Amino acid sequence: MSRAVEEGPDGDGDADESAAAAERATLAASLMSDAARPRAWLAFLEHEEGTGGRPSELLRLYGWAVKTVPRSGMSKNADYLRLWVGYALQQMVESEEDARDTFRCLKAQHVGEEFALLYVAWALLESFAGNTGKAEGILRKGSDRGAAPAEAIEEARAQLQSGGAIDPSVLARATVEGPPDAPTPAKVAATPSRVAAVASAPLPEPQPSPMLIDGDDTITIRPASGRRSSRARR
Repeated sequence: MSRAVEEGPDGDGDADESAAAAERATLAASLMSDAARPRAWLAFLEHEEGTGGRPSELLRLYGWAVKTVPRSGMSKNADYLRLWVGYALQQMVESEEDARDTFRCLKAQHVGEEFALLYVAWALLESFAGNTGKAEGILRKGSDRGAAPAEAIEEARAQLQSGGAIDPSVLARATVEGPPDAPTPAKVAATPSRVAAVASAPLPEPQPSPMLIDGDDTITIRPASGRRSSRARR
């Protein structure tokens, strides 16, 4: 994807753009070597966010990530949860209800229940939507569950109780890293060919926001079914 770069008097813009492109290529190569690893996806996606990726592109990339990484054995993996929360946060830009469905399904399938990030991110959605009571209830459930780090949940609760909305910066303090990625079997590493598209630009035109549905071994994606979108307040 092309990005405008302001060039300094010494041509620093071109150098910065070349360095960013080289880093992107390295991260994409790592991702394509084993796209079933949550950590590889996070590194690539964080680079895209840090270099100004458009929301529609980020939503599509997060959608590929959560579809590609298998759920088996990942329900207590913090990095796997970070992928799903990142996906839900991108959904919020287009449809609060799609993001809400994602959080509901994560809870129903017991993904990330022990991590504060799940509850803080979900409460953030409800806070932005004006549903303070729901946001407080979600955080309370996280506290009752003993989700960690507990300080992040308490900080978000204090912000709500003071009459304000949850500050998105709390998400960073609610985030913990998962264990190092274990090698994946060859049959898992052989991901769908479309994963290779993340290394090329421009990305395909954005499609309707995908929706999370239950699966036996993996969480899968289907297109949204014509639901009217509601834009989250930022």
